[in-house]
Amino acid sequence: MRKTTQVLCGLGVVLLFSCATLLEVVKEGVSQGLYQTKMDEVVKVWDAEAQKLVNPSKADDYTWLKVGLRYPYAILKKYASLAKIQEAAGLNVFVSGSHSTDIDFNSETSFGHYNPAFVKKTLETLKGANANAAFKTLAQQIYDKHLKTTARGYYSAYQYVNSSPQIEGRNGTITLAEIMDTYKSNLTDSNVSAGDYIQNVFDGYAREKENAGLNFYVASTAPGFWTRRKMDNTDKEFFALLEHVIGQYDASFSQSLYQTKMDEVVKVWDAEAQKLVNPSKADDYTWLKVGLRYPYAILKKYASLAKIQEAAGLNVFVSGSHSTDIDFNSETSFGHYNPAFVKKTLETLKGANANAAFKTLAQQIYDKHLKTTARGYYSAYQYVNSSPQIEGRNGTITLAEIMDTYKSNLTDSNVSAGDYIQNVFDGYAREKENAGLNFYVASTAPGFWTRRKMDNTDKEFFALLEHVIGQYDASFK
Repeated sequence: MRKTTQVLCGLGVVLLFSCATLLEVVKEGVSQGLYQTKMDEVVKVWDAEAQKLVNPSKADDYTWLKVGLRYPYAILKKYASLAKIQEAAGLNVFVSGSHSTDIDFNSETSFGHYNPAFVKKTLETLKGANANAAFKTLAQQIYDKHLKTTARGYYSAYQYVNSSPQIEGRNGTITLAEIMDTYKSNLTDSNVSAGDYIQNVFDGYAREKENAGLNFYVASTAPGFWTRRKMDNTDKEFFALLEHVIGQYDASFSQSLYQTKMDEVVKVWDAEAQKLVNPSKADDYTWLKVGLRYPYAILKKYASLAKIQEAAGLNVFVSGSHSTDIDFNSETSFGHYNPAFVKKTLETLKGANANAAFKTLAQQIYDKHLKTTARGYYSAYQYVNSSPQIEGRNGTITLAEIMDTYKSNLTDSNVSAGDYIQNVFDGYAREKENAGLNFYVASTAPGFWTRRKMDNTDKEFFALLEHVIGQYDASFK
């Protein structure tokens, strides 16, 4: 099997650069009518060329399939060759590798290292083009007819490659770092095919996605594309481009992946909770059935950090102690949440709550497993944000002083930052316990909100909590 080196980004690039003169029209600032005419021409060219390419030839088109990144290039190579794309963009597409004057699909000794500036410029240009309703209407037709299967497959593959510490390969599990090392080694070994390796190593993922209804060829080649993008350090730029394409032309797809995960979690929650009769601190990091660790202990098989990130299409954390999994034991750092993830969780939950069946099940879960924790965290937010002086064990202290001390303790091996951030709110916790609230929740929730102030996600998290309370516990407020 020939090396499956992918061509360009195939999505935003082809939409923008299917005709080099299109960008010249934009640059010259000609009238809207001429711009519309040129876009009409691009769409007509695409469809007309696609109709000519009834049966792609591997010899001439480097593919015999009508999916994947090679297919759009096979259709449009006369209008969007490498030279014409570079002329239109004013930048080299690649900084090194096998593609010089044209795309080389046959190289077994190197692969094209993309120019990050080119990918960024493609995204910015596409954003500008999408502000034009006529462009967007025509581009939507192209996406639906020619690109949707590929775009969805590459979106899912990015989540997998970036959220799976262990890849299920043909010969057992392997890390992504090991895959990259082997692929790099194979490029210098004439006795093996680097292309075959980078496709076949993801066979387990491809079979799983095929069973779920995705295209097998796309599912088997897309992870290799993202692996190479990690190797040339353009994966984030390409995914930003793909996210924009999906957001503009297929927004329900990314939202639906996360909502599907929420549906799954709601359905299995109660059954999994019944199995966890006595949580173990050694295995579950808690021995209690309240607090934020308890839901994670119940659902870690279905909603591990990796699975949540794959479903959401976003990293849960931007920095800190949680990398491949939640680390409850770190005394030197804490997880800084990704505000985009929290916002997406809220928007997805709003959509899920519009479904009566989901809301009925979620109400049962809230009442049985989450009410105590949610109410405790709601009250703690009010306290942390309305008390200029915190009543601690050793007298009053300001929240700013608490944050400074906690930050300092993270760098001091002689003290426990975790103990400090919990014990400093002991006065508040005792007061709430006397008022009938759970002591553990009351003693840990203020520390959560303090950390959220430190990573600047407190407002996003409180908006999410307000929605949950409003939907499932409106009488509490």
